[in-house]
Amino acid sequence: MVSTVRLAVTIHPSIGRVFQRHSDCKGAAICDDIFVVAQLQEALALVAELKLILKQDLDLDLDVPKFNCYVPGNHLDDDQARALFKDTLASRQSFSDLTAMDAGCLQRDYVLQVCL
Repeated sequence: MVSTVRLAVTIHPSIGRVFQRHSDCKGAAICDDIFVVAQLQEALALVAELKLILKQDLDLDLDVPKFNCYVPGNHLDDDQARALFKDTLASRQSFSDLTAMDAGCLQRDYVLQVCL
């Protein structure tokens, strides 16, 4: 428990600085889980920068395969959500470090969950 609190206290200032630069994104960081609510392009831009900043500031590597992207609502099935997600990742060079992420559809209020 103490190590989790120590990690959170160490990483949250960096997380906060990245969120300040992405005003279209809303989110929360609870210990080592980060939740981002935003349009897909904006959320991925935040996560790409967060991955870079945590590496630069703290020499931490985000475990990208543990990232999950959830598309709220029921207007897309899982295959459509994954296709949209993969197309969006391919649309910008700055997203290239995030290609191991996956996507799916859930009835949730958040769009992107990032796990360290």
